[in-house]
Amino acid sequence: MINWYRAAFRYGGLGRTRKGASPPIQTPTLFLWGDRDVALSIRTTWGTEKYVSDLTFRVFPGVSHWIQQEAPGAVNAMIEAWLSGKRVPEYSEINASGSGVGS
Repeated sequence: MINWYRAAFRYGGLGRTRKGASPPIQTPTLFLWGDRDVALSIRTTWGTEKYVSDLTFRVFPGVSHWIQQEAPGAVNAMIEAWLSGKRVPEYSEINASGSGVGS
C-alpha cells in the first residue's frame, strides 16, 4: 500500500481526475464497511456506485475497521449469501437473529 501512495504522489494521482472517464467496473462486488472505522471515514465510500455497476454495499453500525474480527458471524453470513446468489441481509437483520457479533 505504501508504494501505491508513493506512486500516486509522484505521478499526481491523488485528487486529480484522469482525462476520459473509465467505464464502471462490471464485476459483481460485495463491499462491507464498519461505520466506526477511525482509519477511513465512511464518507470515503460515498459515490462508489458510480464506479461499480453491480455493487452490494452493507454497513456494520457500531463496528470499526476490523469487521471480520468484531462481527465474524455477520461477515460470513453476508459473504455466504452473496456467493450463493441470495439477497445479502443487512447487519441489523443478522444481528437480530443472534448470529451477528462474536459468532
